[in-house]
Amino acid sequence: MTSDTEFIRILGAAGSDAEQPPPRPVAKPLPEVLPILGLSDIVFFPGMVAPLLVESAQSIKLIDDVVGGDRFLGLILQRRPEVENPLPEDLWPHGCAARVLKMLKFPDNTVRVLVEGLRRFRVEVYETQEPYLRARTLILEAEGLNQPGKWPGGKSGITIGFGYDLGQVKVDQLVADWGDV
Repeated sequence: MTSDTEFIRILGAAGSDAEQPPPRPVAKPLPEVLPILGLSDIVFFPGMVAPLLVESAQSIKLIDDVVGGDRFLGLILQRRPEVENPLPEDLWPHGCAARVLKMLKFPDNTVRVLVEGLRRFRVEVYETQEPYLRARTLILEAEGLNQPGKWPGGKSGITIGFGYDLGQVKVDQLVADWGDV
């Protein structure tokens, strides 16, 4: 890491002499209104942890505010990946509430964040567009929607989505849970 790179610890990290990993933070309730980060090439699900590259000034402002606050944000796939600062009509109506675990700022004015998907949601209404999108969301509570996938054992069928193995889930249940996506 160069001296121009700023590493910001959010959850804390064990020092070189520590043997135990840091304790997980106490679960906080998700806020009703989330800042929304449009994603051009990845769909997030609960339980997923992945790095994201943030480049636009609007998105970097969002990340700075999230890290300085409760660390929660909404991640939504963009309908048109080429749009740098998407508007509500450029985003799909469903997304994943997530928590920023770590953030790295680089000298080329980009930010890399490690995020953890928490819960699926549907956007009810976008409340603001400046300085970035903020939306009132409804957490989706359908059975199995926010649960980690499970291994079906020797009866595996065709897996068509997170936790949906056709050998275990009937098609009508799948359509009921995911039909509006």
